[in-house]
Amino acid sequence: MHVISANDRTGNVILAGHSGAYRVIANILQNGNVPVNEVILFDALYADTDKFLTWLTVAGDHRFINLYTNNGGTFDETKDMMRRLKNVNIPEDSVEETELTPGVLQNNKIIFIHTLHEHNDIIQHPDNFKLFIDNSPFLKKLK
Repeated sequence: MHVISANDRTGNVILAGHSGAYRVIANILQNGNVPVNEVILFDALYADTDKFLTWLTVAGDHRFINLYTNNGGTFDETKDMMRRLKNVNIPEDSVEETELTPGVLQNNKIIFIHTLHEHNDIIQHPDNFKLFIDNSPFLKKLK
């Protein structure tokens, strides 16, 4: 049984992950041989920042969302990535989760969102994943 035919083509690819998923996502960006349009990290930027930065600098239309907490090791890595982006003049936006709006998501390609929620709550309390997907420039709404 073949689920994908030889004529099928990759559409827009969005990778999202929580916590340790950063490692798989970073390796897909580096070695996956599939163009990825958007990455969403849920308190997951622990390391491999160079892989994310390389992916961001390859094409100007990539979108990167990083939701991070005060605890768990992602805070310092996120601040370092923000500094590194600034050093190479790549624009990014940094907001508190309480100030996040659909407009912020629609008008920025690289977004760092600080949350006071706990590590295991940030995907669904509030439903950030739905908010991010609803405002992705790479997905069309079905009628």
